[in-house]
Amino acid sequence: MNPNSGMRFVTADGRPPMGGRPPQARAAPFSPPPPPYSASAVPIPPRPDFGYVQSEWSPLRPVQPAPPPRPTQAPPAARPPPLQQPPPPTSSLASRLPPGMQLEGANFGLPDGSNYLFPEKHTVLHVIADGHHPWEKPGNNFGFTRHKVPCMMPIKELIRQLGATKGGDDKNGITECIECGDGAWIKGSTFFLKDGKSSQTLEALGWDESRGKERKPVWIAVHKG
Repeated sequence: MNPNSGMRFVTADGRPPMGGRPPQARAAPFSPPPPPYSASAVPIPPRPDFGYVQSEWSPLRPVQPAPPPRPTQAPPAARPPPLQQPPPPTSSLASRLPPGMQLEGANFGLPDGSNYLFPEKHTVLHVIADGHHPWEKPGNNFGFTRHKVPCMMPIKELIRQLGATKGGDDKNGITECIECGDGAWIKGSTFFLKDGKSSQTLEALGWDESRGKERKPVWIAVHKG
């Protein structure tokens, strides 16, 4: 039909057909409504320029519990500090000490705090050990100990200080041993506690401070009762 003609079409209720739309218009295709909204994980790319770096965590990956902390070992016990040793006397202090406190650069203190004054003169004695008499067995080896003894000491006191105190005074004594070389020895003077001559001092016998220095040391054997 020519649209310019005077004819018009209406529906039974008096409305224009197709809601007044032209006949060439077609119905729009049916589009189903969008599904209801559901959250989904969308990966976010790392953006270092924005301060974001992708971590290992992801909402799609179950979170692993943190491992338990390792047991810590107790630190070793601290060692006690070493005992402080008293400093050696300075040269100024040594110069203020009395001469009798020094024996060849050494001084001796007693447990109660007292200092010991040494005698002025000493001789050197070599005491043969184990009751050995070298003039009886020439060439045999033997042991001995070295002693510094005050020259003013009486022979009786020396005998007692060497431990010859048991038994009678006629059995406790000392004998001078004279070294001849090549293992040979000569028996010298013998002194017992009972002898009057044992009251002499070592210096009176010639056992003075030159022994062990300019002269040979004194060798003695001990007799014990």
